[in-house]
Amino acid sequence: MNRQPAFYGEFLVDVLLGKARSASYHPGGAPANSAASAAGSGARPLLISSVGADGLGKWLLSCAEAEGIDTRAISVVENAATSIAFGYPDRGTNEKFEFIRDADLQITDEQVLALDPAEIGVLVYGSLSLVGESPMTSSLKIIKDQVRSSGGLIMCDVNYRESLWESEAQFAGLLRPEVARADIVKANVVEAELIVGSVEPPARLAALLSDLGPRLVVVTAGSAGLVAYAGNTSVDLKVTRQLSGNGLVGTGDALVGVLASAVSREGLTSVIATTERLTAVLREGMLKAEAGASAQGADWRHVAEL
Repeated sequence: MNRQPAFYGEFLVDVLLGKARSASYHPGGAPANSAASAAGSGARPLLISSVGADGLGKWLLSCAEAEGIDTRAISVVENAATSIAFGYPDRGTNEKFEFIRDADLQITDEQVLALDPAEIGVLVYGSLSLVGESPMTSSLKIIKDQVRSSGGLIMCDVNYRESLWESEAQFAGLLRPEVARADIVKANVVEAELIVGSVEPPARLAALLSDLGPRLVVVTAGSAGLVAYAGNTSVDLKVTRQLSGNGLVGTGDALVGVLASAVSREGLTSVIATTERLTAVLREGMLKAEAGASAQGADWRHVAEL
């Protein structure tokens, strides 16, 4: 297959708030973090996003370029501010961030229509691209249809953020059809439980999500590791080192980047053909997640001075 992995959605500044009113600033947004991970795995990932025509937007672009991310599909929006996420490391995984969103919502139809979908092996997006009505939600529908029509794959990285949704029911109702139409789905246990509507062990959650339609489902369970389900192939991986607390940022994003890179390079059929191959890919992603696990931002190798 050997096509380019593409990551669609928010590229923003993570402001991580620590004790004694301290704060640190990091490039962030799940799609951008996953693109950085894919670049570290040897891919040339395409990031489809928007930043403001301001100092923060310029900084984010410099970080992406230094990381080896293909930035030609990142637009710089006049009269819009670069989006910001405030992170609270002491909160639970899904309640950790609050957002001020502006430029990242401005991904336009024209922006995605300028791309060649035949170059994209897998398109990765998350639930933050589905919230409300904005240019971002419209252009996502277009690029998903284009990539699928060109023989590419669609990956939904669920990435639930409680503060952005009116209710859990609203989130679950919107995500179920997205899961059903995706080729690959990655969710944590809480996200999977919301979508299937019941509390189950991770292996059962993966099987229930798989029943909705995707060819590969990965359910991450924090310190318990992950479970993957792909028809007759299943994987149960445990972490190799204990990760501490709820304050870790970008661990799931790192896994998504490695998986998308492998699928774009080899094709999904090859990745899930045997338990051994799927295990090897997911183990690489898990090790990358563990190596970069931190409460101080996702694992970007090259961060420019802000």
